[in-house]
Amino acid sequence: AGTLYAAAIHLLQLLSMPDLFISSLPFDQALAIAGALWFFWHVGLPLSAIGFACAERSAPRPPCAANQTRILVWSMRATVIALVAVTAVLITLAPWGGPHLVPGSASRAAGKMGIGSFLTAESLVALLLLWRWTGFKTSLQLFIGLSIMMLMLDEVQTLAGGVRGSVGWYAGRIEALAAAGCLLMLCLGEIGRLYRRVTLATEGLLVAEWSFETEVVRR
Repeated sequence: AGTLYAAAIHLLQLLSMPDLFISSLPFDQALAIAGALWFFWHVGLPLSAIGFACAERSAPRPPCAANQTRILVWSMRATVIALVAVTAVLITLAPWGGPHLVPGSASRAAGKMGIGSFLTAESLVALLLLWRWTGFKTSLQLFIGLSIMMLMLDEVQTLAGGVRGSVGWYAGRIEALAAAGCLLMLCLGEIGRLYRRVTLATEGLLVAEWSFETEVVRR
């Protein structure tokens, strides 16, 4: 749910950039809306990771029935849609949050407003809770922890650059791209391991079936 929320807000941030799709708004207001959306999707991911850590801490639980799982999935989707709509309406009516994405002052504005420190602290708390409550024992837990760590490094490098278009700013963008590639490779590796397990299990079943048929024929 947190990933879907962050992705939706990120998409809204892209669409809200001045002169891209929204040309009727004043330039300053469009920049303020884009900056506020940037802040909200950076906040959403660590919060969802904390919720995941809480859920893992209280595990194991009895599995849900098929109809209950379907209800939970649709409830999650409806909740995400409602949160995205509320966030969009709130920012549109009162674009007060987040730094204005003005070239030359975006990262500095975020630092002066305390946004950078808040986001970094939130990511650190999320990583600490994930480590304490899950231990990164499964691939999913490691995947979420790695994504939060890369998000935090991206924030630190981007804000440390001080100016959009600087070396630090481009380092943050390159690091974010590399992080996405690492996460993709992790997912592909996990899928490959699952495929090999299924293949070995299928081969074992075929061998057992062949042995059973051979034993029946002999008797």
